[in-house]
Amino acid sequence: MTLEPLVRPARLRPGARVAVVAPSGPVPAERMERGLDLLRAWDLDPVVAPHALDTHPRLDHLAGRDEDRARDLQDAWCDPSVDAVLCARGGYGAHRMVDLLDWPAIRAAGPKVFVGYSDITVLHEAFALRAGFSTLHGPMVATDVFLKDATTQQALRSTLFEPESMRRLGLDTAAALVPGAARGITYGGCLSLLAADAGTPHARTSARGGLLVIEDTGEE
Repeated sequence: MTLEPLVRPARLRPGARVAVVAPSGPVPAERMERGLDLLRAWDLDPVVAPHALDTHPRLDHLAGRDEDRARDLQDAWCDPSVDAVLCARGGYGAHRMVDLLDWPAIRAAGPKVFVGYSDITVLHEAFALRAGFSTLHGPMVATDVFLKDATTQQALRSTLFEPESMRRLGLDTAAALVPGAARGITYGGCLSLLAADAGTPHARTSARGGLLVIEDTGEE
């Protein structure tokens, strides 16, 4: 099996409505509000999903119950007034809710901008393999790197509004594992999450024709 081209979403325009969801770990309200302020400064209209600030009643490393996190993402994606779905943070938990999503309904709703990294790798793979949509491995709304680093903020803003202007992947410290020139479809993310997906019914059986981009270098 060779990687097939994915359907890309439309770029964002000023005034676009974006939903912020928390598929994994809990989100401090103060960080969420600071992230929303940055999005508003870009002339976006951010809305927080109903359970994005929840904490699981028994497992405090999760942003609410699995079914609630899944419902937030499902509802945001299937809402025709929402142009993009941005994740607030990573952590752990996306694996627990990915199979609770109605993938035929998501596919029928069509592509949208979807942004996240780390634990969100599980959802990137799911959107690619179950819906055929291209997604964006990028900074999240309530994380330190987005809130404090102007370069990161500008990179995301340019990618959302002028994707053709962003021709470089990764930080200055990024390096090719295999030297030379290659052409293909980028995929990847957090290595430990890709490994956890291996062997599951919806995992890739081949990456032929792909360019693997690995997010982490220090995972045990």
